[in-house]
Amino acid sequence: MVSRFLAAAVPVLPLVLVVITGMAQDRGVRVVEAPKAQVGPEGKFYALLFATNEYAEWPALQNPIFDAEAIERELRDQFGFETTLVRNPTKADIGKALGALKARAFNPNDELLVFAAGHGTYDEVENTGYLVAKDSRRQDPLHDSYLSETQLLNVLSGIQCRHVLVVLDACYSGAIAMRGGDPKNDIMYASGGKLQALLRKRDLRSLLFLTSGGKQYVPDGRPGSHSPFAFQFLRALESGITDPEGIVTFFDIVSYADHVQGAPQPRYGWFPGADAASDFWLIAKPENRKLASFAARASPSPAAPPDGPGTVRPSTRSSD
Repeated sequence: MVSRFLAAAVPVLPLVLVVITGMAQDRGVRVVEAPKAQVGPEGKFYALLFATNEYAEWPALQNPIFDAEAIERELRDQFGFETTLVRNPTKADIGKALGALKARAFNPNDELLVFAAGHGTYDEVENTGYLVAKDSRRQDPLHDSYLSETQLLNVLSGIQCRHVLVVLDACYSGAIAMRGGDPKNDIMYASGGKLQALLRKRDLRSLLFLTSGGKQYVPDGRPGSHSPFAFQFLRALESGITDPEGIVTFFDIVSYADHVQGAPQPRYGWFPGADAASDFWLIAKPENRKLASFAARASPSPAAPPDGPGTVRPSTRSSD
C-alpha cells in the first residue's frame, strides 16, 4: 500500500566545493523584472492545479488526478475560476506553469488558488519539504528534480497577484508552516458579514496556505474515492451553494478541513509577505463577483455554519 510520501532520511556526505571564476568576466546576470500590474475595478479568479498519479521512479498513486479534476470542476462551474490543470507534470512542466504566473500582469483585485496533489518528501538536514514531480529521481541528494515548497511560496509571494491561496495534498506538505498562531481568530465574521469583510479587507495582501498534514504521511484514499483531505476540501467548496451570501472564506475551508477523519490534522496559516488578518474568498454568486457592487448587494441573512464532519470513506494507504 502506498501513501503520499517518500523516504525522509537523506544521507549526509562530506563535501569540499571549490569554485574558480574567471577574472575577466562580469559577474552580473540579467535581472528578471516583475510585470506591471493591470489597473481595473474588478478582479478575476484563477486556479492552477498540479496532480500526479504516475512517476518514473516512485510508486504510482490512485487519486490525485481524480481529486484535482473534481476540485477544478467546482472552482470553474461554481465560482467562475479560469482553471489550468496539469496532469502528471515533470519538473520542467511545473517550472513552466509557475514561470507563466511570474510573467502575468495581474489585476490588483485578482485571486489565485494553487493546488497540488501527489507524493511529497522531507529533507531533515535542510528542514525543507519537497513536492515530487513525475520525473523526480530517487538518487538526487540536492533535489534538483523536485520542487521545494519554499521555492513555491517564494514564487507565489513575489508575483503581482494580491490574493493567493496554496493548497497542498501531499506527505510532509506541512513543512511550509512558518508562522505561529491560529489565523482563524482574525478571520471570523458576524453572521451575514462576509461581504462587508471583503470590502474592508480586499486591499490587504493575502498569502495563505492549507496542507493535508504536517511533517508526516497522509493517505491517498481508496481507488476511485477522494483522499480524506480532498473530500473535506470539496465539501467546503460545495457549501458555497447554500451560503446566504454565496461566499466561502478561508475560515470556512479550514473548518471543514479540521473535520478530516482517518488522516493527520491539516496545517494552515499565512506565509511571509501576508498582511495580518488577511483572508481569501471564493464567490459562488456571479452578481457578487463584481467587487465594485459588493456593498449594495450585502446580504442581511445569517451565514450557514459548516455541516457536520460526516463519514469519510476510509483510506487504504498506509505509512509503509
